[in-house]
Amino acid sequence: MLRRLAALAALTGLGLAAVVPGPASAGCGLSSSGPGARFRSGTVATAPILVYGDSITFQVAERLVALRPEVAVDAWPGRRTRDAVEALLRDVEGRPAPRVVVMAMGTNDTRWPEQVGALARLARAGAPAGTRVLWLTTYAEPWPGWERVNAELAAVPGVELLDWEGANRAARADGSSSPLLVDGVHLACPGADAWLDLVGTAVSRRS
Repeated sequence: MLRRLAALAALTGLGLAAVVPGPASAGCGLSSSGPGARFRSGTVATAPILVYGDSITFQVAERLVALRPEVAVDAWPGRRTRDAVEALLRDVEGRPAPRVVVMAMGTNDTRWPEQVGALARLARAGAPAGTRVLWLTTYAEPWPGWERVNAELAAVPGVELLDWEGANRAARADGSSSPLLVDGVHLACPGADAWLDLVGTAVSRRS
């Protein structure tokens, strides 16, 4: 455990302006954030499925836990990949191995795709051998770099990718912005449904 955290500490220089969600729609159950907002389920220590995320996951955290009581979520706006991987390593220490870990991270680290890849390798190495590690691909229309993050993630052995990028590309028409998103990053109501369906379908699979 200490060796893994030391490796995390060596991955410095991860800096990018925090991406925070815009106004949420109560009509589709999206949470909005304020200063210090965070969602962490009380069942992280025992849940068979762990989900770690940033502001995107934070938007749908309450809906995800309501739909799937076996899922525990740890998410907050502006989160960096390093923090989420560090939390994962702490959470799996000394508890029964979770069946699935879902990492919805990387959007706040698009300037450093190689470091996201290195952190994904640490996550896979730190998770129990029998635990499936799933990682959502990134999609962020306003700025470049997310494609390189996805390329790095695709090269990590033992990590299964969930194609959030593909879902947004498929939803676009005539080169317009994705209708799943309100600002090119955060979830609109149709995006919340698509995100929950993508994650829910993946965690339901046994292999």
